[in-house]
Amino acid sequence: MFYLKDENLKFGFISSKRVGNSVKRSRSRRVLRSLVAPFCKKMGSGYWVFIAKEQILKSSYKKLTLDFNRGLNYLKR
Repeated sequence: MFYLKDENLKFGFISSKRVGNSVKRSRSRRVLRSLVAPFCKKMGSGYWVFIAKEQILKSSYKKLTLDFNRGLNYLKR
């Protein structure tokens, strides 16, 4: 996850070929989008870039949500 302060709120979702074939890459981006949706108001304005790693398809949604919240709190310091 990367963050750059700006007046606009924009998101980018990236998944490389390391994640898997095109079906797995698309699914990983969908998972990222579903993780971001509940936190949009908490995030504030700026450019947000989320990068899917290989583990995203193997982890539970609950663990991903906890990790995402932890990363978001780290960046908001």
